Amino acid sequence: MCGIVAVIGKHTKTDCSDALARIKHRGTDGSKIYNSKNISLGFNRLAINDNTKNGMQPFEFEYLVGAFNGEIFNSSELAEEYGIALHSKSDIEIILPLYNVIGAKIIDVLDGFYSGIIYNNKTKQLFTIRDYIGKKPLFYGNTTKIKFVCSELKSFDRIQSFEFVPKGFSEIVNSTIVSVKKHSFPVIEKSVLKRSIIESTIKRIPLNSEKVGVFLSGGLDSSILASIISKHTANAIYYTLGNKENEDINFVKQLVKYLKIESQIKHIPLPKKEEIGKLIEQVVYHTESYNPSIVSNGLATYLLSKLAKNDELKVVISGEGADELFCGYKISKNITETREKSDVLIENLHYTELRRLDLSSMANTIEIRCPFLDKEVYSISKDLPLQDLKDKQILRSIFNADLPKEIIERTKTSFDVGSGIRKLVVEYLTKDNKTERETLKEIWNKYFNENRSNGYYYEYPVFEKSITKRSISHK
Repeated sequence: MCGIVAVIGKHTKTDCSDALARIKHRGTDGSKIYNSKNISLGFNRLAINDNTKNGMQPFEFEYLVGAFNGEIFNSSELAEEYGIALHSKSDIEIILPLYNVIGAKIIDVLDGFYSGIIYNNKTKQLFTIRDYIGKKPLFYGNTTKIKFVCSELKSFDRIQSFEFVPKGFSEIVNSTIVSVKKHSFPVIEKSVLKRSIIESTIKRIPLNSEKVGVFLSGGLDSSILASIISKHTANAIYYTLGNKENEDINFVKQLVKYLKIESQIKHIPLPKKEEIGKLIEQVVYHTESYNPSIVSNGLATYLLSKLAKNDELKVVISGEGADELFCGYKISKNITETREKSDVLIENLHYTELRRLDLSSMANTIEIRCPFLDKEVYSISKDLPLQDLKDKQILRSIFNADLPKEIIERTKTSFDVGSGIRKLVVEYLTKDNKTERETLKEIWNKYFNENRSNGYYYEYPVFEKSITKRSISHK
């Protein structure tokens, strides 16, 4: 929902305004900078729950200063439980006063997704906070001149080194991030999984009467969310990408008829061949990647988000995370091996699909919310028996009565394949007899002059080999 940059260090002379301007797309509702001798902390705002100046960050509470990117769904409940008086309708305002009461234990009680900085102006300590899955990006690093924290690396030039801010609660001490507290997860019975998914979806629908978007591919995951949302709000617009001959469109037609939401669906046609080159360049820039999968799937997200922005939406709900949590990928015939590699995918979601999702959507100032990555849903998935996980069997079972049979039984198809985007991307990138990676790296070099050896720019753990060998139809 927002963009964060900070220049840190004693007697800071470098204001962060230039870096903040580079990620203005993350929040166009206002910008603000807090400056002191030890930090220049900047914030670009995408206002969702509070449009007044009271919701503007960086927030200040007593001797604490903070800037946060995310959404806290139990903000009001926490304020009541801990006797905290809030002065805005911003759900994020709760973080600083709550931290003042319970310290690092705050990550045990926050329900939502978040990343951000807490600066103690009295002790000069600097802390970072990030949710359990790494939903929103945050980096710590240094250039040839300064140390920084930022939401997107494009904020700074001449980066020498960087790392992801760890999940959990951490402190930056002597130029090193030190983990203070990691997330813990409750043990929850699988019998409540359907209820948890329904509740996690409902609470991600904006509280006001604004329209909410839903990205719809006709696959199992997005169809489950559409079935829930269609029962709880008439203010949804369902977006789907592809031409009539593409696989996804046929399944979407069946779904919208079944859910009786024909009047709320918007079809986005595939771009023309002469448009694809410029679009790929935009996605490479925004995702900061030359990995073929991140770029082709990122392009699909980018196009959907662009239409949502044109419709003046700010929030879209998406099915990301279900394939990783419930073993939807065809990794191995051995479900034990699939589960083990799915755990690797989950650990790296912030590095791969969530990075693609966030940067491609925030390029259009759209916040994506992912019900399957709710902490309770995530906790349940961690302890499911293997027989429930093969090809997302448990999701197919518990939502069997809510969707058409064709959707329940549909096999996993990659977003970019089902929509037809991958075919356009592969054909464009390989037209000069180069590999996808070679062409993408040439594009990447136009925008970034950083250390290319860092895997962040090109790797995709688990699927690296299959991505290299992929074709227009590999699923």
